[in-house]
Amino acid sequence: KLAALMVLGKYDGNKNPMLALDELYEKLGNDNYSLMLNRMYKMHNILKDRNSVVTFLTRHEQRLRWHIDRIYRVRNSIVHAGKSPKYLSTLVENLHSYLDILLNQLIEDNIEKGYEDIGYSFTTCYYLYRNYMADIKNEILKNNNDNDLTKTNLAYH
Repeated sequence: KLAALMVLGKYDGNKNPMLALDELYEKLGNDNYSLMLNRMYKMHNILKDRNSVVTFLTRHEQRLRWHIDRIYRVRNSIVHAGKSPKYLSTLVENLHSYLDILLNQLIEDNIEKGYEDIGYSFTTCYYLYRNYMADIKNEILKNNNDNDLTKTNLAYH
């Protein structure tokens, strides 16, 4: 329901009067939920159209690449020069977070999808992401740059 509200700007889950996003923002602001308000506003701006989604995912992918490169450089510095940066604990914490996400995905792939090969899980995830991005871009072109996310046939899990 929250995702629908973020995309549509209003939502009616039970045939009640539409809940407008502006009303929710106002309520959160009045109740001093500024962090939640900020995050919802950012998500709404990301989900408002297809181009915003593509831009967000592309930027996020680039930031992940940079971060993994940074971790790899620090690893090389520690192994080859015996030097560790002052921000090592932050990198380790982030790496731990990535590892948790990876292991959870591998467990889900193994249990729910029946994958038994780790390489197959990685390959499948890569192709799903790549195809998803290509499909979003094709939908934008096919619909003459109509960015409305509610007009889509994309269904990925």
